[in-house]
Amino acid sequence: MALEWHAMKEKGCAANTSKKRLTQLENHIFPAIGSRPVADVKPPEILALLKGVAATGTAYTAGRLREICGQVFRYAIQTGKATYDPAAAMRGAIEKYAVNHRPALTTRREFGEFVRDLRVTTRADPLTKLCARFGLLTWTRPKELRQAKWDQFDMDAAEWRIPAIEMKTGKHLQAHTVALSAQALAILPELRVLSGHTDRLFPSGGSSGGVISENTINNLFRRMGYIDRQSHHGLSASARSLLSERGWSTEGAGTSA
Repeated sequence: MALEWHAMKEKGCAANTSKKRLTQLENHIFPAIGSRPVADVKPPEILALLKGVAATGTAYTAGRLREICGQVFRYAIQTGKATYDPAAAMRGAIEKYAVNHRPALTTRREFGEFVRDLRVTTRADPLTKLCARFGLLTWTRPKELRQAKWDQFDMDAAEWRIPAIEMKTGKHLQAHTVALSAQALAILPELRVLSGHTDRLFPSGGSSGGVISENTINNLFRRMGYIDRQSHHGLSASARSLLSERGWSTEGAGTSA
């Protein structure tokens, strides 16, 4: 039933959105209730699914899953395969599981351990691991990092020039230049090999012209054991704390965040 609903919705939405929905179905919903007859699924089964996801620190994802389940059940009702929507009763049921989506390590000791763990982890493919390391060395926003293009880099000047259109929407939208350290520059040749002939540093393996998912790096940090301790978006907060600890002014630190 869910796949039939997905095929119907696929015709009127962007490829990225369609792919994300299918991934959420396959990763979360199908393992829990995928084999159950759509008319037999009860609210407690939906609640168990949502609690399981929310308990891992992804309350937002749990909320999205409830919405997807609701759309599938409503489609089943419309096509005569079910008589009610058990996901409707779950509105508000996972609010108490809400977590900080931007956790950040704030001491040199903790962050040093995190950097070492990232260097030796085997819980990611090479491109994902390099993406995390490059993000750690540049402190850029997740969106800027994922959308990075090769023509934005000036190797001679050791600069990454992010166009204004890629920056956070705001009243004073302007381009941003990121100074690249020797360590960041050293990663780029490896990335060039992995990204192939695409114009992106971090292309998606699935769709032509796409980039890696917004959850890719956070999922890596969770697999490393840093759930509720370090997030991709929290890297800039870590930078500010570490700079302050070393006596540097934090004004402007992590400005791209």
